[in-house]
Amino acid sequence: MAQRQFELTTVAAVDRAFAFRFLQDLNNHRHLHPFFVQAEVVRSGVDEAGCSYQDLMVTERPQLAFWRYTIHFPTRMVVTGEYELTSYVEAALHTRLVNVMRCQSEQDQTRITESVTVTAPWMTMGYVRRQAFVAHQRTFSLLPDVLADLASRSVS
Repeated sequence: MAQRQFELTTVAAVDRAFAFRFLQDLNNHRHLHPFFVQAEVVRSGVDEAGCSYQDLMVTERPQLAFWRYTIHFPTRMVVTGEYELTSYVEAALHTRLVNVMRCQSEQDQTRITESVTVTAPWMTMGYVRRQAFVAHQRTFSLLPDVLADLASRSVS
């Protein structure tokens, strides 16, 4: 097994509570994440550490060369701190992503940071990490404008 990490950051002109609520609902990512199709909540509750969580079944359509294929995989999203969300993604056999997303206030904006750890067999690590990075990088590039647009519509 191999392990790789990457981190992404963006700044959005919205309140951190607004950004955090948006990020907690994976179905909000539909037009941001290039592979995301849907997420269905299959269970929710509070874990032994007292953290609230949601178990989801996620559907994505990643790309391999010129072909797209459909995958379904379980994900657990846990509120692990104030404005901190940790996702445990079982993307495939022996392939796991752990994403830690934090929303931090900066003046009248929110800095959103995501640290992603990818664990996969060495033979597939390059592909898995690249797909994750490309998808999350696109999400983070679009996120500030989407959040600002939604926030302005909720005010008017």
